Amino acid sequence: MERIILKAIRRDGLGKGPSRRVRMDESFPAVYYRGQDVPQHITINTREFNNSQKARARVVTLDIEGEIIENCLIRDIQRHPVSSAVLHVDFQGLVPGRKVRLRLPISFVGNPAGLRQGGQIRKLLHFARISCMPEAVPSAVEVDISKMEAGQTMLVRDLPVNPGYTLMIPEHLAVIQITKPRAKA
Repeated sequence: MERIILKAIRRDGLGKGPSRRVRMDESFPAVYYRGQDVPQHITINTREFNNSQKARARVVTLDIEGEIIENCLIRDIQRHPVSSAVLHVDFQGLVPGRKVRLRLPISFVGNPAGLRQGGQIRKLLHFARISCMPEAVPSAVEVDISKMEAGQTMLVRDLPVNPGYTLMIPEHLAVIQITKPRAKA
């Protein structure tokens, strides 16, 4: 997966007033932290960050005034409740060789046979918790549903094992269901 580099500037002013001024300059406040290190308060360009989100990047490289920081996980994104504009982002520095736990979206791939039989898709689980190494963080958990028939339900235990990550959710949970078509009267 291609790594995305985000340019950042250190910021001194903390609190509501300085944060509002940063947002008026087409940027937003963010914080970078790693382990027991002192958190670094930074500013990121909004357009640059939004472009990285179009690529569904979860792990990025930060360039804080020339200091390159590899493997930064986007831990939290705070958005405006009405406009969905980015208000604040938390970046967590990942330690190579130490597993990280994440909540990733589930991406369903394929056209199920049950749809051609008149069934409908019911997505029951939209996110999955995983544990993986920082070098192998996927953008989403992909689930192939092309072989599902009408009336079939896929559980977490039915998902294929991926060597890159471990699922951290109960095996009995339903992920997706293809409903049977209604009988015509």
